[in-house]
Order: sequence, then C-alpha cells, then structure tokens
Amino acid sequence: MNILATRCPSIALALLAAGGFTQTAYAQLTAGPMLEEVLVTAQKREQSLQNVPVSVTAFSAETIERAGIRDFEDYAMKTPNVGFQQRGSRSDTKFGIRGVTNIGGQANAVGVYVDEVNVVPSVLSTGTSRTADTQLLDIERIEVLRGPQGTFFGRNTMGGAINITTVKPDPSGFDASVVAEVGEWDHLLGRAMVNVPLGDSVALRATVYYDENDGFITNRGPSGASNSEQNQGGRLALSWNPSQRLALDLSASWSRLEQDYPAMVPSGNLGSIPTQVVTDGGFLFDVFDVPVWPLGDVPFFPANHDHTATDMDRAESSDTAIYTARLVYDFDRFTLTSVTGYIDNEFSQAGEGDASVAPAFFVSRDSELDAFSQELRLSGDWNGDTTWMVGAIYARDETVETDLSTHLATDPYLALWDILGVLEFGLPGDIGDIITNGPSGVTVGNFEDVDRGADTTSYAAFGDMSWRISEHWEVAVGLRYTQDEVDYFEVTRPAITIPVSDISTSRDFDDWSPRLNVSWFPTEQVTIYGTVSKGYKVGGFNASQDLVKLTFEPEEGWNYELGLKSRFWNERVQLNAAAFYFDWSDLQVRGQDVRTQRQVVVNADSAYTQGGELELSALLTASLSLNLAYGYLDAEFDRFPNAIDTNGNLFDGSGLRIPLAPENTFSAALQYEFLLGSWDGFLRVDYSFIDDQFASADNSPERLIESYELWNLRAGIDNGHFGIQAFVENLADEEYSSGVENLETFYTGMQRSVGKPRWAGVRLEYNF
Repeated sequence: MNILATRCPSIALALLAAGGFTQTAYAQLTAGPMLEEVLVTAQKREQSLQNVPVSVTAFSAETIERAGIRDFEDYAMKTPNVGFQQRGSRSDTKFGIRGVTNIGGQANAVGVYVDEVNVVPSVLSTGTSRTADTQLLDIERIEVLRGPQGTFFGRNTMGGAINITTVKPDPSGFDASVVAEVGEWDHLLGRAMVNVPLGDSVALRATVYYDENDGFITNRGPSGASNSEQNQGGRLALSWNPSQRLALDLSASWSRLEQDYPAMVPSGNLGSIPTQVVTDGGFLFDVFDVPVWPLGDVPFFPANHDHTATDMDRAESSDTAIYTARLVYDFDRFTLTSVTGYIDNEFSQAGEGDASVAPAFFVSRDSELDAFSQELRLSGDWNGDTTWMVGAIYARDETVETDLSTHLATDPYLALWDILGVLEFGLPGDIGDIITNGPSGVTVGNFEDVDRGADTTSYAAFGDMSWRISEHWEVAVGLRYTQDEVDYFEVTRPAITIPVSDISTSRDFDDWSPRLNVSWFPTEQVTIYGTVSKGYKVGGFNASQDLVKLTFEPEEGWNYELGLKSRFWNERVQLNAAAFYFDWSDLQVRGQDVRTQRQVVVNADSAYTQGGELELSALLTASLSLNLAYGYLDAEFDRFPNAIDTNGNLFDGSGLRIPLAPENTFSAALQYEFLLGSWDGFLRVDYSFIDDQFASADNSPERLIESYELWNLRAGIDNGHFGIQAFVENLADEEYSSGVENLETFYTGMQRSVGKPRWAGVRLEYNF
C-alpha cells in the first residue's frame, strides 16, 4: 500500500474515502442486500462473471450512465492494465492490454467487438486505429477481457478483447426517450431513441445523436482553428423471433466524427531535421531566414496546455458504417450461430503540416478500411457437465492509405532539404536548383506522394470444450488454426525525398494456438483457475526502402495465468484477482526513416509482460457501494539488438520498457443511492490514475507520457419518466498529456495531445 500511495498521490485519499470499513459497517456487511450478479458473454454463452475463468472488467448499462462513460478513454481509464494514447483525436487511437499493443504491424493486437463483430480488425502503418473509438450508443454492457481469446472470438486477439453489446429491440412494448446535455466549452449533446414493436415477435429500435463543442484550445495564429468537434450518427436495429428456435438480429450504424484541429500544443522538442538547422546549420538563419523558436508568443508544453499558433487549420473527418447480422437456431442438441459483419471507414485529414505560423507546408492523410467477416459456430451442452463450441470464420480486410506532403515556396526549410537532396539522396542540381526547378517530373514542394495498402484474407477454425469432471473441478481445452494471405501494394509518385516505386507482393502465414484451463471450485462462492494459452498476430510488409527488409514476421505469445474469483460476507463483497506472465516472441516494432518519412517495422527477438489485476466491489451499506480496481505491469524487451528509432537510427532496445505499458493503473468509485420522495437519486465520485507510459520503443524522454489522475463527480435524480444529472469532470483541473505526435518536421517541436480541463454540465432525460 505504501508503494501504491507513493506512485499514485491521490490513491491514499481515495482509499481513505473508503473508510466505511468501520466496526459498524463491518457488522452491516453480515446481513442485508447482496451485490447483483453480473452476466457476461466472454465465452460466447451467458455466464456469471464469477464463473468465467478469465480476467474480465465489466461495465453495466447503469454504470455506463452513472459514471458518464461516453468513449474509449472513459472506460479504458477504469480498467486495470490498459495502456493507450490518443494523438489529439478519437480517430487516432492506439491502445493495448497488459502491454500487448500495436507497437508495429498492420493487424490489431486487441479485438474490439460490437455485437460479436470485430470493428478494429487492422490498424494503419503507424499502429493507430480510426474505428476503435466510435460513438458508444445504446450500450447494454462493455466487457474488457485480458489475455489471448482466440479460441472463442472469431478474429485472433493476442492481448485481449473488448466485447461491446448493444441494447436489442424489444417486442414487448413501445419505448422512447430523449436526452439533452449542455456544458462548458459550448458543449451540446442531443440523443433520441425509439423502440417500436411490429408484432408479437418483431421489433425495431432506432437511436440518433448529435454532439458538438467549441474546443478548449485557443489558436493565436492566423487560422484561429481550435479543437472544436461536431459528431453525429445513429443506429437502426431489428430483432425477429418467429419461434423459440429461431432468433435474427440485424443492425446498421453510422457515425461521423469531425474536428477542426487536433487537441495538441507545441512541445519545443525538435526532431532531427529542425535540430540540424538550429545546431549544425546555424548559418542558415541569416542566409535563408529560418524562423526563430518559439514561433509567436505561445509557450511550450508543459507550461502550456491550451494554446497553439498556426497559419492553417488541420480539419479531419472520419465516417464509419457498421452492419451486422446475427442468426441463432436451436436444434435441441446443439445451437447454430451465424455472425456476419461489414465495416467501412473513410478518414480524411488535410491542412497544417508544420504546426506553426510559418507559411511552410501542408499535409494530407487519407485512409479507408473495408472489412467483411462471416462466422459460423455450433455449440452445445451435454447433460450440464460438458459445454462445447466449434466454429469457423472467413474474413477479408482491405486498408488503403494516401500520404501527401506539399511544401510551399516560402518554406524556410527548403534550403536544408535541398542540401540533403544533393548530398544524401544524390538528386541533381546545386543549392537552390531543386527549389526552383525540382527533379525531373516533380513539381515544386512535393516531398511525399504515396498510396499504400494491405489486403488480408483470413481463414480460421477454432473450438473449445469444458468438462465438469467433478463437483469441484472443471477442465477446458481449446485450439485455433489460422491461415492468413496478405497482399501488399505501394505506389510512390515522383517526390523530392522518396524514390519512385510500384510494389505489389504477397505472402501466406499460418498458426496453431491452443488453450488449456483448469478451474477449482472449493465453495460456491470461490473459483480458482489456471490458464495456459497462445496468441498470434499476422506478419506483413514494409514500405519500399533500404533500411529494413521488405517482410516482417508474425508475432507469437504464450500467456500463463492464475486467477481467483470470490464472493463473501453474505454476497456483499466481491474480490477478483489474477497474476500472469506473457512470453512474447518476434513482436513487431515500428521505427521511421525521417529523411524519407517511411514507417518501418522490425521484429524484436523476445519480450515479456508480467503482473496482475485486483478488483474489489462491496456494498458498504444498503445505499453505499465501493469499487476498486488496480493493475500492476512489468513489460520489457528481453532481446532487441536491431531496434530502429523514429530518426532511422539503429540501437539496442534490450531491457527497455515496452510502449503503452503503464506500471500502475488504479481506479475507484464510491456511489451513494437515496430516495427523495418518489425520486431515485445517486451521488457518485470516480477516480482514475494511469502511470507513466513511453510512446516509442526507444524510451525517449521527449516521448514520455507522464502519469496523470482524474476525479469526476456526478449526481442525479430520476422518477422513471424524467431524470436530471449534474456533473463535473476533471474536478481537480489536472493538466495532462495523453499522447505524442512525433512528425519530425514540426517547427515548434513534437506536438503533445492534451486532455480537457475541468468542465461541468447538466443532462436532462425524458422517457415516454
């Protein structure tokens, strides 16, 4: 406890707030109400959370509402051993579970499932996802599963899975609601839901929303663009149950996220190209009128958390459509389940490239994801002692990225790039010639103009079986076989720094991943389990360059886990714990050649992550509940002699910490419920802490995301028809960064994504 309190300054206060463990409270714990049973579908069947031999954090619909969970960051901060960074936008999210994250490669290390369809099957060359943080809309439950889950989930998941279940249409009666929320920074949210029975066995449910705010960052430059957002979308779902045997669920959702400028501020930590100008080429200040740092009157992070200065905006939009179809048919002795999914995401960003008031250059980043999957499963239960499931899946994911960087004639760095072009790239001409004329076929200023894409076709067969061999023992075995066909292409058009190329190549990968679990039930309230399981992530291809070889190998990892699920004190206290060791080989790690702007991936020989999770839920009194969650994580590269940093330099990464692997994560929630006449009321305090994380494998101090902690306060009353809530988020007004944008040519240094300051709001809801 002393170590924890030292690392997390406010945790000691949060634990003191749980001082309900007095003699009086202890006596109350021996009688009275019990904790509600939490049901999850972590093993593709409805089970009590306490009977599932997996480390799981679950959020119910009530918790989602009362804790104000709106997006990925909200529930990630409340989940042990989840690390992440968001680089100024929800469309630029990178995350991992237990240190297993997208350090490199094109497949996702963690699956994000919405109604059993993986909506994040692949990531971009930078390891980020455009679809991991789409709007949470009409959600029944969120489950965060830690450890490999490939024998249950259709798409292989090395680090774990996030399982999101939406509310299904209900044919039993009409229902409708409207929500309006207003808050600081001109925050405005509107949401409406309607559930319409179309007969005794069929119903339609529709939800729409609009969400906007003016942003909290002030732009002192000519553009005036802030991090304002406009988000909108909806979901339409149909459920049909013509008989007790057949159930069909269809849904279509669409969301559009728009932002005028990323939530970023300058750091002053210059990349290698600006550093050469400042240090090695100081004479250029006079000769070519290179601007002086800092630009304008904006200070650098961490002295500054809410100001920037640019001459252009960098507007972005991300459109995501998700279509799902789930059919279940009961054949008495077994059940057939079919899950079909299609995801389409189109992302576009264009504008400011140098993050300054200098009229220098602009960038355009576009990407598109098309993903289809078809999964079939057979499952059954033999005499209540044996449950089994076998399944197969076909999936195809297509990603295309287009990167364009255009430098203006007034770019003060063109002279330096000209020298680099002559001396290092062997381009024709002398100083000034490239700026004036450019190499043959290149217009002035084109430094990058490339399309790249990957087409992955995946086939997998998987199965899992559990035997209750006695009253106190259960054994489960599972196996998964995966075959992936990866096609890669790259077309590089004429540019000053990047050679022209037209590449098309392919390669096949395959893997066997088993699972073994043994569970012991010494009492009805206690489960102790041990699991050995394997995870796999497909290999892929690098962009055309000489720094590394064209192909990188698949990742493999063995997970060893020991866990406890328990309830005691008359079902009023629940304590769950898990300890794990993950042995990781050939993990894919990203680097960059800054001179050519190429993202590259190399395989680290070996690494490990180890640690544990501890989660406690307690009814201190009939009206007062407490939830605590703590995660400890030790994650390092064992052997990594061929690492490449973001400047394209080789180094030995052995012994360095794995990115996005915070050593400590902690959250606490204290909720008091009360009656006010005919109204039900609640008062809730939430606290979250996430430890230091490195954003890159070289553990550069400039890319350290320092620890931060958040306090949220929310209160509300509801009479069944009308409800009102008031809230304050980031109550202590914590100034923090949640990510680093490391483009090396930013004039004001690497950009730091910053979190929202303290803000307050009111929410009104009416149920018809």
